[in-house]
Amino acid sequence: MTETFILIVTLFFNSCFILGLHEAGSDGQVLQGMNEKIGQKFGHLIQDGLMSCLYCMSTIWGFVFLLAYLSTMFLFFNWSAWSFLILIIFPFYTLSVCGLIVLIASKVIFQNQLCKE
Repeated sequence: MTETFILIVTLFFNSCFILGLHEAGSDGQVLQGMNEKIGQKFGHLIQDGLMSCLYCMSTIWGFVFLLAYLSTMFLFFNWSAWSFLILIIFPFYTLSVCGLIVLIASKVIFQNQLCKE
């Protein structure tokens, strides 16, 4: 039960982190310059995965948060074979993060449209 709760909290914070980073790197925001420099230095494929594309960001940042989750499970709950779990959980975790981003973003966009009317 505790592991499931920690996973759900990790999914939520991962999605909020991605949404916040994406918004902070958009036009006119505080991290716009860093976003543009990443695009110039590493190309748009890396830029999309790090800061520009909500759905692309779920793979890179999802992997980082998943590693943090699994290392927490390994340290506190003595999970064994956690490297094998990464291969099993990663696709499902990434899709879950992406789905949660879609839900949160659609609610925020819908709410912004209501406020403009």
